[in-house]
Amino acid sequence: MKQRVIGILVFGGRFLIAGVTSLTYDIMAMLHSTTANITPFPKDLFILATFDGLMCVIVGVGLLGLRRWARWLTIAAAGISLLTLVIGITRGEIFRLAWTRHSWLTYPLWDILAVWYFLQPSVKAQFISKES
Repeated sequence: MKQRVIGILVFGGRFLIAGVTSLTYDIMAMLHSTTANITPFPKDLFILATFDGLMCVIVGVGLLGLRRWARWLTIAAAGISLLTLVIGITRGEIFRLAWTRHSWLTYPLWDILAVWYFLQPSVKAQFISKES
């Protein structure tokens, strides 16, 4: 079994926490909007945010398992996360949600750092394929 470098543990844990938090928030927002007859944010943004949360959980598990596919999904998840943010900002929706007022800059920095980190040759060498 290969020893994981600390960066992989940090990113794997971060993706798991972000994914579970995102899914919990999305479900709670949908339940609240159903009972209060309001829409917390547009349906297409809700679908994209939910997909982003699911991808984060899958990526986190794969990173902790040092799977090659997880490395590429990390880059894709970071891209989807950035896309979700851009859509939310351009529509003005992102600032309406209280928790995003403080984190709208933090998440893109993590995503940019993830792309840079997982493209490093020394990090790439840590990952194994499922067949190995």
